[in-house]
Amino acid sequence: MASRGHSGIASSGGSHATSTSSTHRSTMLQLITRERRASETKRSVLQSLSRKGLSVQVRNGPTLGPSLLGQSVLPFPTEWRNYSLMKTTSRSSSAPRRSKHTTRLFNTTSLSETSTKGDSNASCLTQCGSKESMLPLSSPTALRRDQPPAADQIRVAHGSTAEEKHPSVGALMRPAGVKVPGALTDMSARHAGSQGTAKKPVMVARNEHYGLNTKYLRHNVWDEDSIALPFSTSRWTETARPLASIPLAELNNFVASKTVHDHPHLFKIVTPIDVDKFESLLRNHPNPEFVESVCKGLREGFWPWADTLREGYPTTHNASYPSPPDEQKAAFLRAQRNVEIAKGRFSEAFGNNLLPGMYASPIHAVPKSDSTDLRMVTDHSAGDFSLNSMIHHELVTGYPLDNMKYVGAMLLKLRQSLPENSELVMWKADIAEAYCLMPMHPHWQLKQTNIVDGTCYVDRNLAFGSSASAAIFIAFNSLVSWIAMNVRGVERLATYIDDSSGCNLAGDVLFYKPYGRYFPRDQTVLLNLWDSIGIPHKERKQVFGAPLTVIGISVDPNAMTLTLPSEARLRLLKELAAWSTEPRKSENGQKSSKNSKKPVHFKLKRWQQMSGWTNYAFNVYPLLKACLNNFYPKMAGKSKAEQCIYTNTAVRADFHWARAHIEASDGVRVLNSRSWGESDADCTFYYDVSLEGLGFWDTNHNLGFYAPSTAFPSAPNDIIFQYKALCVLSALEHIHQTSVDRRRVIIHTDSSNTFDIFNSLRCQPAYNHILKSAIDILIDGSHDLRVLHVPGIENSVADALSHFDFARAESLSPGLKIQPLQPPRLMLGHTKK
Repeated sequence: MASRGHSGIASSGGSHATSTSSTHRSTMLQLITRERRASETKRSVLQSLSRKGLSVQVRNGPTLGPSLLGQSVLPFPTEWRNYSLMKTTSRSSSAPRRSKHTTRLFNTTSLSETSTKGDSNASCLTQCGSKESMLPLSSPTALRRDQPPAADQIRVAHGSTAEEKHPSVGALMRPAGVKVPGALTDMSARHAGSQGTAKKPVMVARNEHYGLNTKYLRHNVWDEDSIALPFSTSRWTETARPLASIPLAELNNFVASKTVHDHPHLFKIVTPIDVDKFESLLRNHPNPEFVESVCKGLREGFWPWADTLREGYPTTHNASYPSPPDEQKAAFLRAQRNVEIAKGRFSEAFGNNLLPGMYASPIHAVPKSDSTDLRMVTDHSAGDFSLNSMIHHELVTGYPLDNMKYVGAMLLKLRQSLPENSELVMWKADIAEAYCLMPMHPHWQLKQTNIVDGTCYVDRNLAFGSSASAAIFIAFNSLVSWIAMNVRGVERLATYIDDSSGCNLAGDVLFYKPYGRYFPRDQTVLLNLWDSIGIPHKERKQVFGAPLTVIGISVDPNAMTLTLPSEARLRLLKELAAWSTEPRKSENGQKSSKNSKKPVHFKLKRWQQMSGWTNYAFNVYPLLKACLNNFYPKMAGKSKAEQCIYTNTAVRADFHWARAHIEASDGVRVLNSRSWGESDADCTFYYDVSLEGLGFWDTNHNLGFYAPSTAFPSAPNDIIFQYKALCVLSALEHIHQTSVDRRRVIIHTDSSNTFDIFNSLRCQPAYNHILKSAIDILIDGSHDLRVLHVPGIENSVADALSHFDFARAESLSPGLKIQPLQPPRLMLGHTKK
């Protein structure tokens, strides 16, 4: 949803944003140029795009033989030149520069440090709208970049793991948060043994990388002796692929080109960014192709990785709604339209009918999240021919965010370098109207027509409702962060879309002249940088203190805690209650009928928002991730935002379970999750399962336990796998009942699937009740569990116990005491202390 709202005074360096109109071009020259392009690109990537809107990967790298076009490193082959129908400018910017030819990515280089420049005045005060602060709709803990990528790889910021990306035109970025299916059947991994290579066996490497630093903690564990900052947003720019330019097929679209050509006053490039200054600060950046693609977008307008020529899509389409019957809302839309026109982001009115090639989306006036004030929103996902459905979503997801892992590591590293009682202060800087600062290409502006009171206006800038908005803005702001850290000398900086945060010693301040007050040193340096390149900001959004809310989490740099703010906690509990409520009975109140209750359902966009809310809470409640194991399968295969999806008993039960744990928790997480190894464990177990039964071995006390398979609930499918999950639960139950709280527990398994489940807290719905029971024990006893993989040949004692071969077990572990085990009764839950 695209959002625009009124706001207060904003500060930005330089003059107001400027814009220029399209210029005329002769028809003959246009035809000649098109013919040349067609000849030059007959074997280009565009030929691999079907009219069904699907793309296929093509071979990457230098082409064989001569070519009229230089090899493109973009997902669409385009010439590096001005858009033919536009004279593209922005404030104080010069003509676009021609790209330097390259067919490779650059290696990550070490960050350079230079002295901080003096304060620069923010001389321009303008009335600016601002994006309202909202809870993140996606997981703020999805960063997976512990190591810099190689020259031929790219690390995806989101998702469960750090994904290695090979250079491929069809795979600019892998989608964030791709759901990896849970294990269906059980597998045992055979020990690789020595093969004359220095590489470790896969499962040994996974033990070290994931087993001792579990996935569900989002790598929010730190080495106590050597805390290293994760791979940051700014460093990502050093290996990032260039952004997309408009495809030649779009430029050669006669209808769209003619409309833009015939109405140059409607289509302008509007941005306050001083592109020349921005580019000059990046002259030493190690990835000039990425830098140039962002600067090209600022000068000529960004392209959102879209295919507007999809088969079956109309050339012109009006999906707008009539003016709202509520006069207050209608008046607000008119007033906001006037604000956008005054800022140059909306064109002047051009009539009551769309021009050829235009699309219009619904606009609404809705209350802001934290007040009764209204804001204008544009729905880019509405209808069968929505703008978002034109965008290649696999190319706009996975862009990096400096999450709580980065913030936590930043604090711990700073603490490690200071005297014990040093007082710290957090700070946060916010960019005003973030997405609206990014101009869109005229051919995309054509699709962003808004209709107010029956009159049409072109929206010229990036809209919040576009699924490409985050990718485009992150690309820009990550370069700003790179400048701050490598040119202006900011030592600690975390960037999360339009929010930047850091930490300084209390009292280490600089005076910021435009606001007439002191701010923490790094915050002041960043504000001065923003002013120098024209980034607007508002005083009330530039905050500092201890504690301070960062990415929706209250961070106390002195107590070293992460806390879910009380208001956010109450809102989350309310949402969980709505999802866990049983459906209402039908009007007749009959209970015998199969359909005697009205089902509970929510639209897909509400499901997606709920996913974001719960992932957001996992920063403080990481063990509750299991509440989504029935939730995500219900969303699988759904793509229409307005589609209704019914909840079921399992989904409601999972959210009820999560809600109960949140209500019982104080919502405080201490930043003391230090890495620990096998030698630090308080309890170590080995277990195995056979068709006869299960067995596990307590190595600390040399105790063996066994139970026949008949003692477990029936499991007709994947019986071995269920027994192995139950065996882990049995071991935890034993520890919980015989040991004190806060135990560090290691359980060894030869099952790779069991290893995956307890390290990710992700499983198939059929096994989620076992996983939730295990989590209940961990929470109740404040235990810390690590499940590690062991080759079957090294699991002999547990193997003997599971086959009731007690003589072999005793011979393998002399003095072993063996006793029967009563498996946990899942329906009753574990016994609390």
